[in-house]
Amino acid sequence: MHRFFVSQLDVVDDVQALICSEDLIHQFTKVLRFEKGEQVILLNNSGFQYEVELQDLGSKKILGKVLNKKFCETELPMKLVVAQAILKNMERLEWMFQKGTELGVSAFIPLLSDRTERKVLGKVERLHRILKEAAEQSGRGKVPELLEEKKFEKIFGESDEKIFVVPHPGATQKFSDFCKEKLAGENGEKFSGELVICIGPEGGFTDKEVYFAQSKGAHVVSLGNRILRAETVAMVMGTIVAETMGEM
Repeated sequence: MHRFFVSQLDVVDDVQALICSEDLIHQFTKVLRFEKGEQVILLNNSGFQYEVELQDLGSKKILGKVLNKKFCETELPMKLVVAQAILKNMERLEWMFQKGTELGVSAFIPLLSDRTERKVLGKVERLHRILKEAAEQSGRGKVPELLEEKKFEKIFGESDEKIFVVPHPGATQKFSDFCKEKLAGENGEKFSGELVICIGPEGGFTDKEVYFAQSKGAHVVSLGNRILRAETVAMVMGTIVAETMGEM
């Protein structure tokens, strides 16, 4: 069954659905050519999914009857945030956003670090579309947030509910061991706060930035003996997190 995230113009509640956004109306009537009686799944970014039977497909609005509402059980039991330094190659950054969404990332923060060559994210509308389509394809109940750019030193804050992690060559603690210790928890109690993974640009973080992160309480971890591309790091760390939380 096709899955669609609705826009702010659309309304979905426990009884009915009203679609007014031009993009969805065009996709339903012109691209997919849905007919009365067909069923779709609509999502309003609440974490719930609504099984809807289409009843009236007009050129200005589409009406549907909600047949079933249930919680979408595809979100991680914690908030996973990827703070990624903006990459010079936008295609690689877009790929990271797409695959990170598939792995369950809750939010992305574009970072500006000492070695960041591209100083402006750009193409924000395109990135939002990539996140939405990846969330639909992967069965997510929520579209990840794309937050505003931040300087690396500005993302750290004191909170018992937040853990900051910085992967860096030469670190002694393996990220997999860190996850078992901090996320898996004792007595089966899994971490339910926010894990912020900070990833550098193509040239990595400077030693000064790493020391600064440590001074703010961040954990510096290793991903093994090999040096990974910046866009690969999020995939590896996201996979390890999902595995640790029993989601894979």
